[in-house]
Amino acid sequence: MVSTNEDSKIRKFIHHRQINIIITTLLIFVSTYIALVTCLGENIFNPIGNVTEPAWPTVNTRDVINSTISTFFIVVFGLIAGRLCFLVHLPPLLGSLIIGIALKNIPGVNEWLIILPSWDAVLRKLAFALIMIRCSMGINLAVVRANPRILVSLGCIAPLVEALCIFVAAHFIFSFPVSLSLVFGFLLAANSPAVTVPSMLHFQNTNHGTAKGIPTLVLACASADNVLLIVAYTVSIGLVFASGSLFATIAYTIGEIVASAAIGIFLGWLLWYFPRKKDTYTHLARGIVLVTLSLALLFSAIRLDIEFTGSISLVAMCLTAAIRWKTNSEKQTRLEQRVYAVLWDLIFQPVLFVLIGMKFEISELSWHGILIGLACLGIGLVGRAIAVILLTVGAGLTMSEQLIFVFSFVPKATVQAALAPGIVVAAAAFPELLPQASIVLSACVVAILLTAPLGQLALGLFGPKFLTQDTKRPPTPDEFYGSVEELGPEQQPPRRSSSSSTSRSHRSSPRKIYEMKAPPPVEEQD
Repeated sequence: MVSTNEDSKIRKFIHHRQINIIITTLLIFVSTYIALVTCLGENIFNPIGNVTEPAWPTVNTRDVINSTISTFFIVVFGLIAGRLCFLVHLPPLLGSLIIGIALKNIPGVNEWLIILPSWDAVLRKLAFALIMIRCSMGINLAVVRANPRILVSLGCIAPLVEALCIFVAAHFIFSFPVSLSLVFGFLLAANSPAVTVPSMLHFQNTNHGTAKGIPTLVLACASADNVLLIVAYTVSIGLVFASGSLFATIAYTIGEIVASAAIGIFLGWLLWYFPRKKDTYTHLARGIVLVTLSLALLFSAIRLDIEFTGSISLVAMCLTAAIRWKTNSEKQTRLEQRVYAVLWDLIFQPVLFVLIGMKFEISELSWHGILIGLACLGIGLVGRAIAVILLTVGAGLTMSEQLIFVFSFVPKATVQAALAPGIVVAAAAFPELLPQASIVLSACVVAILLTAPLGQLALGLFGPKFLTQDTKRPPTPDEFYGSVEELGPEQQPPRRSSSSSTSRSHRSSPRKIYEMKAPPPVEEQD
């Protein structure tokens, strides 16, 4: 057992400024190196002098140049289309998706933009890493403690009910294999917080539903939904496309889940101390080290042929790190999440949705397959709607407020765009699953096209009517921004100056000033 004196020496050593900077820098360099080498498929101990066959197929210089220029145009076109959709009050990702479909299906244009399959896979994996980081860090522990029933019911049970309904429809009605039906259910059930965020921000800003914390609860449940279903999807797809006996595969999978969770928790605990808090570049260093470690975990897992373990480690690391980061800093994780939001809005969202749109070939569409996808989607949405209403009975919500939760979970977008193409790639080695895998991909694209605008439209029309406006308290943006940062700075409503808001609060009620004060940050004792 370590004595108190020895423990104090260890803490002083860890919190020594220069030593902490050196260890943090080494952590960033090592994780960047591992991510880069494993992404390229090289030998981690001898990447330059490696004489074995590379993991990537050999490509010529012309293909690399074409892919680089094509990626640039994809970002530009996606941003322009997204901005046009935003101007007409539609989700920006919808514009990127439509542009991708157009680029793939317009004769002549479809041969102009060329993206290597390896580049496509890496870009989607980078976007997936960013999605997982933002969802994991977006879970507000204060909301969890204050509303455990709502969060567990709507963030865990309701999405599993929707996934089960999709599984039943795909397998028992449309004769999909059991394994692929399970993967389909977990994938299609995941909602998209990015679509509902503009509406939640508007409700928070106008005090609609803030008395019961509905806007914050919606996004907390959406983040929990995404984390749960993504982990379930990655585990199930690892089981579906694994070789060997089922019993051995399940046993190995359980061991790999436990080991990967332990690795993630250890790395998250390490980030409690590196970088140390209250340094000049603490938030910048945290943002960088979290991204580099996440990519190292994801690409290492792919290299070791245990891809799903990377997602579990990433989630465990982010959740563990966020526990301390949100208590030992006045700014919590707001700065890191804003950086991730800008990266998502300006680069990865347009790239991701243009790429999935480019996989949607209208000439090869099977209307039979589209109808199957729509039927499964409809059955799943009805199943979740019923589950949401039943699970919130007695929770102090009116029927109108329950419907707002139902509308908030309708949009499908981000997770489907990041993961759906991977099913077709994985099914290439299993010809008997390839037709159904193509139907899954088409169903995901159609789901994005339909549910993203419909969900946002329903919230815009019925939100102000169904949610009671709280006129007793002024809006407090920090309560919301501190938990989830889903939009870039240009899309966020302006904040009130501290002096004006304080003076208004003082005129209305002296107690408001006290209620709006945040608790003091928890200090570590060296």
